[in-house]
Amino acid sequence: MTRSYVVVTPARDEAENLPRLAAALAAQTIPPRTWMIVDNGSTDGTLELAHALAAEHEWIDVLSVPGSSVADRGAPVVRALQAGIAAVAEPPEVLVNVDADISFEPDYFERLLARFDEDPSLGIASGSAYELRGETWEQRFVTGSTVWGASRAYRWECLQQLLPLEERVAWDGVDEFKANTHGWRTAAFEGLPFRHYRRECERDGAKWRSFHYQGCTAHFLGYRAWYLVLRSLWHARREPQAIAMIWGYAVSAIRREAQNADVEGRTYLRHQQSLRNVRVRALEAAGRRAKVEARVSRIADILLVCSSGGHLQQMLALQPAWGNYSHVWVTFDKSDVQSLLGGERVLFAHSPTNRSIKNLLWNLVLAWRTLRTVRPRVILSTGAGVAVPFAWLARLFGARVVYVESFTRIEGLSLSGRLVRPVADRLYVQWPELAEAEPTAEYPGNVFAR
Repeated sequence: MTRSYVVVTPARDEAENLPRLAAALAAQTIPPRTWMIVDNGSTDGTLELAHALAAEHEWIDVLSVPGSSVADRGAPVVRALQAGIAAVAEPPEVLVNVDADISFEPDYFERLLARFDEDPSLGIASGSAYELRGETWEQRFVTGSTVWGASRAYRWECLQQLLPLEERVAWDGVDEFKANTHGWRTAAFEGLPFRHYRRECERDGAKWRSFHYQGCTAHFLGYRAWYLVLRSLWHARREPQAIAMIWGYAVSAIRREAQNADVEGRTYLRHQQSLRNVRVRALEAAGRRAKVEARVSRIADILLVCSSGGHLQQMLALQPAWGNYSHVWVTFDKSDVQSLLGGERVLFAHSPTNRSIKNLLWNLVLAWRTLRTVRPRVILSTGAGVAVPFAWLARLFGARVVYVESFTRIEGLSLSGRLVRPVADRLYVQWPELAEAEPTAEYPGNVFAR
């Protein structure tokens, strides 16, 4: 069970908030191994208060780094966070970036860590933010795989793939998309509340300036223009100043300001904002994520797609890679399948696939029905022809495609490999000669080399 976590809090002029956060952390049923407070230019006594807290609690450390002349949510915060990460002596299982202006119940981190235990693919996670509106704590909702920045927990292995973080505004969007493109899941859990005492962008001043700022940020991240307009209008129902998001986005576009250099990350974001996902995003923004999850409930994490015979043997040799994840098989109804996959969840495809247009069409129908039902995160295939319809339809359902070329292919890809290649997120070959001939392929070794 995950029990080792470190909290890092970049803090600038947070003397009012730190005592409340310190009390919340001290009350945790599973306390942090270390709470690293990183002061970055405070002028209100934050640094002195941090040292006083450290004198009271041995699990609190204090670090001071140069700050900017004004409070900034961009580069100075990232530099403080990265300084805190670098100061961690022994890697924890989870590292959490926690803002100074939040608090939570005593079991908050126990429940958050349990989420990491339940899902080995969970890379970044948070609870759900509640903010005061008048006299009432009101839950705020995010869409898609967005994670709240105010309480942002990273699995250590995932974090290592994201460093160094982008030193600018929207860094927490960039690292999220990067994690997604590396195969990690990111999520905010609505049943796990934390209280946020300073509304998002409150330090930016006037509301119109805050929303203008969000529009500029959306342009940097690579938002679809029409999606940004819909988002702006959605928020304008309650806060008319949200229209300024459109102006901020338009000005950034006209000036041709730089965008996120991570092409895969921008592609992932734009997929989340595609027309077919608009209804889902609207339900999430309205706080009806449970309805969304009921619609897209996942039966298995991985769909294992392969022919029988040697292709099946190679998939079984890869079991260390997929064995710890929930999975469903798609293969042929053959004697070796019946004997080797007893007790497994298996869907039978139509065979033969070689030069059979009829079976290709039947497997296309099977792929559509299976992907709608199983909702896998990843399709893993060792070939052959049955992989093609599943790989091509995977993009419609947001699944990543990993194709492992047959051990028998030494000098060139198989027909199935060539057909899957345009839509494969990862294409692995089992001979170095083939990797040299195929620039899009990776050679990690062969499945029988144990």
